[in-house]
Amino acid sequence: MTGLNHSVEQFILKEIKDNKNLYIKFLQELIQTDSYKGNEKNVAHKIDDFLKIYKIKSEVFPFEENRANLIAYLNDNQNGKNLLYNGHMDVVSAENSKEWKYHPLSGYIESDGKFIYGRGSTDMKGGLTAMVISMSILKKLELSGNLILNAVADEETGGFLGTKECIKKHLKEIKVDFAVVGEFTSIQPIPKSIMIGEKGRLQLEIKAFGKDSHASVPFLGENAISTIVKIVENLHKLELPKKDPPISYDQLRENIQLSLSKKDFEEHKDIINNYIRSMTEFTKTITVIKGGSAKNKVPDCCELVIDIRLLPEQTDDMIINAFKNLLSELEISTDPSKDNHISYEINYNRASTFTDWENSETLSIFSKIFRKIYEQEPLFLMSPATTDAEFFRHDKKCPTIMFGPGDYNMAHKIDERLEIADFLNSIRVFTIFAYNFLKKQLKVKKSF
Repeated sequence: MTGLNHSVEQFILKEIKDNKNLYIKFLQELIQTDSYKGNEKNVAHKIDDFLKIYKIKSEVFPFEENRANLIAYLNDNQNGKNLLYNGHMDVVSAENSKEWKYHPLSGYIESDGKFIYGRGSTDMKGGLTAMVISMSILKKLELSGNLILNAVADEETGGFLGTKECIKKHLKEIKVDFAVVGEFTSIQPIPKSIMIGEKGRLQLEIKAFGKDSHASVPFLGENAISTIVKIVENLHKLELPKKDPPISYDQLRENIQLSLSKKDFEEHKDIINNYIRSMTEFTKTITVIKGGSAKNKVPDCCELVIDIRLLPEQTDDMIINAFKNLLSELEISTDPSKDNHISYEINYNRASTFTDWENSETLSIFSKIFRKIYEQEPLFLMSPATTDAEFFRHDKKCPTIMFGPGDYNMAHKIDERLEIADFLNSIRVFTIFAYNFLKKQLKVKKSF
């Protein structure tokens, strides 16, 4: 079904079965390794040490005090087909660690062996570890093409020092024929999926400045909070030209409905519909408001953060123009010489899509392997969140999908966990797909 020689496929599956405890232990070790933003080099060295056992060439590119990116190559030939696997090493912080069932860096596995716990288990050390292990298995097989592993820092804060930097420098001269970003692609209760695109994210950070005074004589001041309230009350006016999503709301709903029993769909209908909305609509959400320093003082500063999610073809320029028009309508100044004014900054990641995904022979092969390993039809979805896939699609002009172990509902959450069966299945998919994409001939080396 996959186009693989049966003996090769059986060899891959047997390798994973025979070594699953080793692989789970390696995942546990990476979860236990501190890689909160600023410490990614800790994980990079763990990966580098693991790959060296299999004589796989890898290089760590350090920056700042304890940060790094890593690139590894299955072989020295980059003139044939090149497949790239990308995953990030950084994890979000784990505030309120005392509220966790197990310590965030424990890598704890419960007695039934179903889940492994820890910060980054889902987002995304599970996917990254599976890709590293896939490379170690493929080293035992004969391939004409090359697999490139790109383990990166900085994804959680935009990816500019991680994947974008790697594409700009270390991968600049290398042609990449296909890329897989190993982010988690389960969104319970929706069945496991393959992500063919993602929404863009624009973070609009606004600071309002006023003039302080004693609260008993408020007319002597200029209240910065009042300016922010004015923006919040009129935020509904911040709109963009409507764009069609790559997959329509109706099509997504129909595909998901077909993949679930009638009972399951009806039971989770509201949650599913909200997820579909998040994949197909322009959204804006207030995430931070900070203002005031004393209970009896007119505040001279207030901050507002708006998280904006964009569909493909909606850009940062469109948002900025719409925001400027809103400020003009509200008569809010950006002139710093005035007591009452605002300033703003943006952080922006572009929306991106694998544009010809429906006609892709490569994606068809990936789907067949997915179907065989997970024993279900693959769903093709848009990710509501941004990933480093946008850099491969935009900057490298490379067809890219997201696929990996883990559930969207676990990311960034207290008691983050990963289903071990999903982790092992992802190793199977990554390895069989890479061999099928890069194979030289339908046989394996005699050495094993």
